[in-house]
Parts: sequence; C-alpha cells; structure tokens
Amino acid sequence: MGRQARSKQSDPTPLKDGGKAHPGAPERKGKRKLAAEAKAERVGPAAPSPRAPKRAKQDGTGSASANKAKGKGKAGSQTKKAATKAPKAQNGKEVDWESDDDEDDIEGMKAEDDFSDEELDDEEQKRLASARSALFDEVDLEEPGAGGEYDDDEFDLDRASDDDEEDLDDEFDLDEEEEALQDGMTEEQALQNGKSAKRAARAAAYNSDDDDEEEAPLPAGLDMRRLEPDAIEGQVDATMEELEGAKSDDDEDSDDENLQQGQLEDLRAIEKRMRTAARVLSHWKQLGPATGLSRSEVVEQLLADICQYHGYTPFLAEKLFEIFSVEEALEFFTASDTPRPLTIRVNTLKTRRRDLAQALINRGVNLEPLEGGWSKVGLQVFSGSSVPIGATPEYLAGHYILQAASSFLPVMALDPQPHERCLDMSAAPGGKTTYMSALMGNTGEVWANDSSRGRIKGLGGNVARLGCRNVVITNVDGREFPKIMGGFDRVLLDAPCSGTGVISKDQSVKVNKTERDFMLLSHLQKQLLLCAIDSTKTGGHVVYSTCSIMPDENESVVTYALRKRPHVKLVDTGLPFGREGFKSFRGKQYGKGIEHTRRYYPHVQNIDGFYVAKFYIGSPSSAKKAPEPVSPTLPYAPLTEEVDEEEGDAPVFEEEEDTKLIDETRRRQMKKKGLNPRADKSKAGKKAARVDEE
Repeated sequence: MGRQARSKQSDPTPLKDGGKAHPGAPERKGKRKLAAEAKAERVGPAAPSPRAPKRAKQDGTGSASANKAKGKGKAGSQTKKAATKAPKAQNGKEVDWESDDDEDDIEGMKAEDDFSDEELDDEEQKRLASARSALFDEVDLEEPGAGGEYDDDEFDLDRASDDDEEDLDDEFDLDEEEEALQDGMTEEQALQNGKSAKRAARAAAYNSDDDDEEEAPLPAGLDMRRLEPDAIEGQVDATMEELEGAKSDDDEDSDDENLQQGQLEDLRAIEKRMRTAARVLSHWKQLGPATGLSRSEVVEQLLADICQYHGYTPFLAEKLFEIFSVEEALEFFTASDTPRPLTIRVNTLKTRRRDLAQALINRGVNLEPLEGGWSKVGLQVFSGSSVPIGATPEYLAGHYILQAASSFLPVMALDPQPHERCLDMSAAPGGKTTYMSALMGNTGEVWANDSSRGRIKGLGGNVARLGCRNVVITNVDGREFPKIMGGFDRVLLDAPCSGTGVISKDQSVKVNKTERDFMLLSHLQKQLLLCAIDSTKTGGHVVYSTCSIMPDENESVVTYALRKRPHVKLVDTGLPFGREGFKSFRGKQYGKGIEHTRRYYPHVQNIDGFYVAKFYIGSPSSAKKAPEPVSPTLPYAPLTEEVDEEEGDAPVFEEEEDTKLIDETRRRQMKKKGLNPRADKSKAGKKAARVDEE
C-alpha cells in the first residue's frame, strides 16, 4: 500500500440519532433537494442518473456506487488521479465530478424526468417559496441591472460613504425583530423587511435632489478683501446689523460676570465684528452715520473685541491701537500672534555663507537667504527640515549662531571698523557682540558688558564658541560705566524695554505691562543713553535701539538726550529700509533730525518690532552757547546840582524809563534764580509778621 493510500481518510460514519451536524441530515439538505425527494416518494424511484454516485457520497450511505465513483482502493492513488482527470462517460454524457452545485443537480433531474414547477401542488409551491425566501434575498434573485430598489443604494457613486455603525445596526437590530415576531411575522421576514426599509430610506436621503437648506452667502464681515467704495455702500445694512448685534444691552458689570462664568463668544464672530468695525472706522463718512453709533462707541467695542480675541489687557490694547491706523492695528495684532521666521547668522570668522549653506543643505536643512537681500550673513531656515538646527556639527563648531533678523540692524547701523575700540553696553546673550567682532575681523577691542550675572555665562559661551578673541566681558551697571572707562569710538546700547515688538516670542507681555512699567523703563533708558554718550569720545557714534514700538521708549528718549546733550545730533542710520521715526505723536513734537531714525514692524517687514537711532558725538565746545545773562545794574546815583546848565551836551535822565529798565532787569535775574518775580514780598512779610504776633 502506497503512502497516499495509507494516509487516505475514510468516509465519515453517520452520527447517532441522525445528528443535525451530519451532511446527510434532512436539516442540512437544500430546499430543492427536499422537493425532489418528496416527488420521488410520491411518483416512485427514478431512473439512475449520472449524478447518482455523487448523491450517494453526499448522503453518506457508503454504497458500492460511491466506491466506484471514487475508484477502487486497490488501484491506489494513481487510479484516483486518472479518474479525476478523465471521468468516465455514462449514458453518453461527460460527468463533471468537481461540480457541486445544487442548481445543476435540479436542472439535470428536470431534464431527465421532464419535471417542471407547474406540476407541483399548492402545498409544495408554498414549501418551495418559503425555502427560497429563507435561502435567498429578493435582491439576490433579481437580474443584474433590473433596477431594483437596492441598485441605487449599492452602486451610488455620488454618495460619500456608508456609515459602518448603521450597517451594524441593520445587521444586529434585535428590537425590530422582536416587534415583528410579536406581530406574527417570521424572523426571516422581519429581518428582510427591516433591512429593506432602512436601505430604501438611506438611499432616498443620499440620492435626494431636493436640498432643504440653501447655501447662505457669507456675511459682510467675513469678506477679507479690501472693499471698493461701491462695495462699501452695498454693505451698509450688513454693517448695521453686525454692529447692533455687537452692542451689549447690559453694562460692564454683566460683561465681567459673563467672562467669569466662562461664557466666551465664538471667536469667528468676534473676528467678523472686528473687521466690520475697522471697515466702518476707515470709511466713517460713508458708513458711520448709517450705523447710528458714535465713533467712540465703535472704538470702544473694537478694543473690547481685541482684548477678548488676542488676549491683551485693555490698557496695552489701547496704547498699541493709538500708534497705527485702524486696519493696520488689526494687522499688527494678528502678526504679533504669528511666529517670525527662524534665522541664523553666518560667522564670517570661520566660514562663508555659501559654504555653510551647502553643508546644511547636504544635511537636509531647508534654507534660503533673507527676504530682500539686505543682509549678506543671514539665512532663513524653514521648519520642514527634520535636522535640529541648534545641534548640528556646524553649530557646535561655531560656524553660525541663532539670531533674529532684527538684531542685525543695530550692528549694521553702528558699522564698527577694524582696530577701533567699541562697547556693547547691554551685550547678553552675545549675538550683537560677536557680529561686531566679526565685522572688525578680530581686531581692536570689543567690550561686552551686562549687568546680569546670570546672563554673563551664556555671553561667554557664545563668544568662545564663535572664536571671538578681541572681546572683553565685564559685569557692571551701565550707568556707572563713564566713571570706570570712557573714550570709546563706538557704543551700542540695546536698552532694556517693554518688548512690545517681540510679543510673538513672549506672550506674557500682553498681560504683565502697566503704566508704571513704561514710566520706569523710559527713565532707565534715558539714564543709560546719557551714560553711553558720555562714554564716547568726540567724533564717535552711539546707536540706540529697542525691541519696542512705543514712542515713550523711543522718540521721547532720543529727544531727551538731544536736549540734555546739545553737542549730540542725529545722523542717518544707513539702513536700506524701514519707516521713519515719528516727528510728532498725540500733540507732542520730537527733536530735530528725528526723521533719521528707523522703525520696523512685524506686519510690514516680517521681522520683530524694532527701533534704531544713531547719534554723532560732537565737541562740547562747538555747541551753541546760551546767551550771557545781563550784568547786574549798578545803583543809581543822581547828578549834582553844580552841573553847568549852559553846556548843551550834558546828559539828561528820565526817571520813568530808567525805572522800567531796572524792573525788567530785576525780573530777569529772579527768573534765572527760579523765583517768581510777580510775588509780592511785602504781603508775605506782613503775613509772617501777623503769624508771629499771634
């Protein structure tokens, strides 16, 4: 016996009591087979057919015909393979042993016995119908493309996708089945009806051409484009509705209660209202009268929306709002919430920009030169690269430093030259100091001072990493520097400020600045600027810069220095771009030459907000001297009576005119001493005497 014959599995024996799991059990037979057997019992045994051996095998009878169909066991596996490849022909027909389709069996039986469904009686018709409905769905019995109610649902390409949860509910919805069974319906019919109803409803919903909700046009406030005069006139009604809805019916106390309870409005609605208010204020003549609101009311509502949308305190929001026009103010607030591009500065002491750019590109860094090409050592790095820009071998070797583009501007304005003696009065963390050292080619002296001892460590680390050998680090108060050392050719003062130009880096500025902070900072800035001027020799230059856009910290400080040091004047910064400084602000006029200073904004140049001013230090003796005071008047001495009246050239004195001149001179002297010339000393003396008497 061969290997395949030994390992051949014999036919399974029938289970006891005719188990339902056996293939020959009546419960496992097809519905059409049941109908055929019923007919055979009624009519009589039918003639043997080519399918008889196969049916005998499926019924598990173990008859000899089944054994013949399989082939003789003695012949082994070769006979079985031959029988499989070339089955014997019976009755002139080729037998397909591989086919196991009930429908083919029924068709063969019909062909042999001339059997048709019409010959069945009513009872058998009902049995067949119930068996067919239990075995097949109606949709399975329909021909493809017949246009059944499920075709649209099954092949609807316009529909997005079916919900899997709904399909699961359709398949395991037991509530509907229980209700249907209680009504006398069979389980199959209840399931079929439930599926049919849900699929039809879902297909009708997806394929419906009638839209109940019409697409509404965008409100006027969402139109972000700048409006032409014609478009503005057409949006007066929308503007009025938006502003009337923005007005609060309650007072400020109710607004505070709503904020405390967390009832914040939708940010999108607030943004739309801000745009609408800005449009109204910008075109007040066309839109203002139609709103029925005063300009102050619209401005007040706009400031409240800015505080809620951007997170500013009312004090700081109003202070920043006064610097710009209405639309530009909204642009500034939006730009201050957006991070500025990451920039690096190439250390020309160790490499060139082209070589560094090629090395970083080879490492997978996405970069390009700064916009506008105003800097030859700056590179802009994009965030898409997976390389940590602050941990590359080039960074550790000191080939570049992470530095904001706005920090290049003060050093470019200072323009230090080789072999000069320069001072950076507020140097930490060292970006400007190392830039000055690179421009000087490691020659001369660069004194880097900072009053914070903790920041000195970072300053020293950057100086050592970038290879700046001409830098001397000090840790003293800048206001004491003129007493320690002076005579510098150039001094850079990047003064401490409020940081209103770098809000994108420090969001805490929005809430932690008060009026007292601005007063103290401006006072400190004035002291440091005067000390920087005093530390510079004649013919030198001083650059004053802040990362603030407030006039109190910029133009006001510069004007104060010009008034206190008459030998100093403003000169051109030499920067290729930037807006001119304010000549006046809110009725206050600033010093001469203030137009040479430069202002930078995040929403205009896409850099941090900055202010730069450059002074030229002249000779103190060359400054215009103040007019000398009038010499004191000598006591009047009357002429003697012995004067010869006959002499025509004798002087003639008029007492009234002399008295006027004397009084005027006395008033000038008192004003110079700081006294009030109009004060009546006689009254003061009488009052003092009266107090003594009492």
